[in-house]
Amino acid sequence: MTQSSQNELSQPQSWKFPPPTRFDKVIPKTRFYQQATINSALQARFVEELEQIIWACKLAPNTVNLPATEAVTEIQVFTLKLKGESLSEEVVAAIDRAIPFPIIFELQRTLGEDRQQLRYIAAYKRKSAADAASWVRSEYLDSCWMPASAPRSALPAAINMERLYQALLASLLPIPARADESIDEAIARLGRLRKLNKQIAVLRKKIGTEKQFKRKVELHRELKALQHEQSTLSQTEGASAPEGRSDSNSYC
Repeated sequence: MTQSSQNELSQPQSWKFPPPTRFDKVIPKTRFYQQATINSALQARFVEELEQIIWACKLAPNTVNLPATEAVTEIQVFTLKLKGESLSEEVVAAIDRAIPFPIIFELQRTLGEDRQQLRYIAAYKRKSAADAASWVRSEYLDSCWMPASAPRSALPAAINMERLYQALLASLLPIPARADESIDEAIARLGRLRKLNKQIAVLRKKIGTEKQFKRKVELHRELKALQHEQSTLSQTEGASAPEGRSDSNSYC
């Protein structure tokens, strides 16, 4: 990760994309309907949940003055304007699959008459090692909802397009960044932590319904071991886990 992503926990922020990066092209939703991978149920979600798709920005060597790498030549920014309060991840993934570039999605919604909010969502997207024509994605990372009127921050400093992409993704991690940890390693750690959270929830439910004392003691022992691993994964090396922050979903 870049130096800018080494903070213990990135605070939610909106990005100010430089004027040269602006593209602002409306993409008809029908473009995605034409794909064979979109069934009628998913098409209905496009119609019901999504007001407009805008190809907002192209972050490229000639627009951000950073050299491309073999892994990242450009980063696209898509604005998704919502009809309601939320958008299904399946809709985001369908758009992601159709565009052969890394994408940062900026979701926008309006609550009430004038409470405009935005949030970011992105997966770590890269070419498959087995097939250069195919792309693979991690699970999605996202920010909290934040006021659209809040001041926007400059893009993180980076030495090339790949480092810029990693820094943008790192800002969406809901766990503290670790020094010298790659984005792949951080996302893998997050995946393990989320799996642990589910296991802990199931185990707590078992403990609550278990009647046999001996078995209950065993379950508590298992729970303590899982919680120890959860705490370790949630923190930076050598640091104590922040109070109330052992759950990777509790940061927003």
